[in-house]
Amino acid sequence: MNRLLFATSLLCLSGSAQADFAGQFKACAAMVNGAERLACYDGLARQQSLETSAAPLSSVGPVSETDAEATVEPAPAPAASTAQQFGLEDLPKPESRNDAERERAGELMHARLLGSHKGWSPGSEFVLDNGQVWKNVDGSSAFYPLGENPAVTLEKGMLGAYWMSFEGLNKKVKVKRIK
Repeated sequence: MNRLLFATSLLCLSGSAQADFAGQFKACAAMVNGAERLACYDGLARQQSLETSAAPLSSVGPVSETDAEATVEPAPAPAASTAQQFGLEDLPKPESRNDAERERAGELMHARLLGSHKGWSPGSEFVLDNGQVWKNVDGSSAFYPLGENPAVTLEKGMLGAYWMSFEGLNKKVKVKRIK
């Protein structure tokens, strides 16, 4: 039964039925049996690929029940839809963006804090070796022996946020430049 339905759906896709693609699509969607529905959709996909290829449909010829069974192939993976790709061009590709590229793009900066530091508390100010002054704005506090003139990395985050991380420490503090 399934082979006959499949062969019939392929035959229906040729000739005058080409003009009624939307009707055929709805007919496939209305099928209850998953295998039959898939076979119907595969037939529609083949019809579309044949219409866009250089070979006219008349050169394909009729399909017998045994031919239909022998030529069943898994459908290729669908290309990502436009909606799924929307906005991806703005996302950085982590595997292709190293620190040097991010620094050139103004998304990352390396510097050193001036003086000895033992951590931070809400409102702490950080004076960098380049003269910039940054302030803790996330209300966090941490007490770690950061040492004399510790190396820091400032990264641009989402929604205009900036994050300061400290060399040798797996912590970040949200900061705002004040000078």
